[in-house]
Amino acid sequence: INHPVLPGYMPTGTAVGLRNFKPTRESIKSARILAKSFALKRELNPPSDICGVYLMGSCGTIAHSNASDIDIWVCPSTDLAQEQRVTLKEKCRLISQWAASLKLEVHFFVMDEVEFKQKHRAEMDGEDCGNTQHYLLLDEFYRTGILIGGCLPIWWLVPDEFENEYQHFVDTLKEKRFVDSDTHIDYGSAKTIPTEEYVSAGIWQLYKSLASPYKSALKLLLIEVYASEHPHTENLSSQYKRLVYSGDYDSDELDPYVLIYRKIEKYLLAKQDTHRLELMRRCLYFKVGVALSQNV
Repeated sequence: INHPVLPGYMPTGTAVGLRNFKPTRESIKSARILAKSFALKRELNPPSDICGVYLMGSCGTIAHSNASDIDIWVCPSTDLAQEQRVTLKEKCRLISQWAASLKLEVHFFVMDEVEFKQKHRAEMDGEDCGNTQHYLLLDEFYRTGILIGGCLPIWWLVPDEFENEYQHFVDTLKEKRFVDSDTHIDYGSAKTIPTEEYVSAGIWQLYKSLASPYKSALKLLLIEVYASEHPHTENLSSQYKRLVYSGDYDSDELDPYVLIYRKIEKYLLAKQDTHRLELMRRCLYFKVGVALSQNV
């Protein structure tokens, strides 16, 4: 919604409406906590300019602490006018400013599914990696993404053994009408990571390490493991999906940062590299941010 009493209001109008989402009583109560005068106007055919909103990164994992930032992907409809895309980005910026007043560091990324698949991304800045990594970013999105509202990534409907035929499998699902295109979104497959991406992603993590050394050290080690397995890399998003498909819903083992730890640990133990294994464990400990020396 774009409402004058709520954060992120754009007087010139902007994209509104989240596909397949209806505000609950709890949603409306939350809005009224921000503005007592808020009233939701019900529409018979409300707009749905936004296909999906997703949390990604450390949220919901053992690595999320009070000091962690929050990354949110907002996927606009592919037929959204350019002017509305510009105002949507401005709306996201204003909401980030409002979140900062609550001592929350929130970053929004407007991720068009078609532009993303064609690798048309904005230039990198302090938070956005731009084109330095595409498949590695997608791999992270699939293993950490939390659906807030809107469309489910169709990647979840493609069994891992069919990932090499990803597009054919997706086209078949749509042609035979096993899925409704209005209920799913397609960012593509993250199965194959090109070698050049390991280099550019490594440089990006070196830059990010200036602000987040522990997280970047873990991600650099993961990139090393991935590169060592090339061209038969077993990425973590594939492993994550296989566990879910097999019915393994142990939240401790499914935790994305536990998966990172297990994969790096296995790699370093095989190399008998106990020095870097100890470093990796320290990095994870400091990233989690829970002091074991104190009673909680």
